[in-house]
Amino acid sequence: MSWFNPPDKESAWFWQTRRSMEANNRPAKPAAADKTAQAIQRLYGALATIARYQSTDHLRKHSHRDWGVGYEEALEMAYENVQETARQAIKGVRLPKPTGTITRMGLGPGPVFNAEENA
Repeated sequence: MSWFNPPDKESAWFWQTRRSMEANNRPAKPAAADKTAQAIQRLYGALATIARYQSTDHLRKHSHRDWGVGYEEALEMAYENVQETARQAIKGVRLPKPTGTITRMGLGPGPVFNAEENA
């Protein structure tokens, strides 16, 4: 067998090679951009959920009627719900690397802020 003479399709070598090539052509994992878009969507969804939570005024007036507990207990439970929603939103999301330096106006290109210079 040589490189210009293809192997017989009945040979075991041909089918073994073909199976290994097919195994290497599995669908790729989602690209980084897709993962970033999914993470942003999940964070936005969490913020939207937190925004729909009852206000403290509503909890103060109606916590006993709605939940059967006093205001302080309802407020504590609401805070725990906010924490859990945020925890679920950031689960598996990596913190992005810093892209610039700290400047007078915040992060970005430009001169670095020097505190001694302004003292």
